[in-house]
Amino acid sequence: MDEKPSAQASGHHQDIPPVLAQEIDSLETQVHRFLREEIDVAEFRRHRQIQGVYGQRQAMRYMIRVRIPHGDVTPEQLERLALIAEDFAGGRGHVTTRQDVQFHFVHPERITEALRLLAEVGLHSREACGN
Repeated sequence: MDEKPSAQASGHHQDIPPVLAQEIDSLETQVHRFLREEIDVAEFRRHRQIQGVYGQRQAMRYMIRVRIPHGDVTPEQLERLALIAEDFAGGRGHVTTRQDVQFHFVHPERITEALRLLAEVGLHSREACGN
């Protein structure tokens, strides 16, 4: 039986393009600063929205929008999307009208863990915050 991947088990930057790994690390720094109240909500918004992470009406919950160009996913990517839904978003994901996938109710301290897991299979949320 296969074990579920996790950010810790799979390696911090395994199979992640260096530029994307650097962006996720940078966001992680800002998440920690936000949680320690070193930056306010507006400053945090600047950093998270670039990475496709939206605020929600519920306090301290976020939505991650994953870009799925042309709606094409590999079986490995689909499995990873399911893992993110199960482990980070209460078992649910939402396919948008633009063929992207959204995960709601993600805790802030888990945002970058989810982004790393997505990046390992070639998925990302960069610049996915347009309406």
